[in-house]
Amino acid sequence: MKITDICCLIGNAGNRNILFVKTETDEGITGIGESFSVGPDLAVAETINYLKEWLVGEDPRNIEYLWALMYQGLRFPPGSVGLAAISGIEHTLWDISGKALGVPVYRLLGGGS
Repeated sequence: MKITDICCLIGNAGNRNILFVKTETDEGITGIGESFSVGPDLAVAETINYLKEWLVGEDPRNIEYLWALMYQGLRFPPGSVGLAAISGIEHTLWDISGKALGVPVYRLLGGGS
């Protein structure tokens, strides 16, 4: 399984904006995530687009590796904008992994039985 695209959509939730992230795979599995907004929403969206270039073609189930790739790829310890982008993408990776295995994400994270 390989990542084919990552995109984001900014929506309004009344008193704040919400940034949704969508990751698509070559096997037709789509992961949905949400990023927190810490300032200019477009800065987070552009950071996601920047990170996308490294992630397309990678296996979305390699979450720890991809997280490290994103974190280290931002060159400096990322501030709130960088971490917001990483967290939104990471949510989509967990969603894809759960869908691929046919289990809810909370089970992958060790919750419930």
